[in-house]
Amino acid sequence: MLQVSGESLEKQIEFHCENIGSINKRIGKLKPTAVLMNVSFSFVPRSIALILTSLPKGSRVLTFTNIKDGWPHGIDAPTFDFKATHKNKTYKTSWSNSHHFHSWLKIK
Repeated sequence: MLQVSGESLEKQIEFHCENIGSINKRIGKLKPTAVLMNVSFSFVPRSIALILTSLPKGSRVLTFTNIKDGWPHGIDAPTFDFKATHKNKTYKTSWSNSHHFHSWLKIK
């Protein structure tokens, strides 16, 4: 519970652990503020790119790979509406020095 100027405000954090491919129909309702993708892609599948594009502005995404490099290209490809939160910086994982997270912010 958080108290601000004599008023108490309750904040709630919900965690969902799901296959990102199955969440696409509920993403608008859930409106996640952070998404952790624990898979690695050489090329981001179009279906996953569409799900990521549907995230609300301001959402954060952590990925094992640089999704910008593998983002779909072409006339019907979704636009890449993310920016790296810390340019040219990755974050080490707790389980391996050879694995890193990339941090992204949805800007549109």
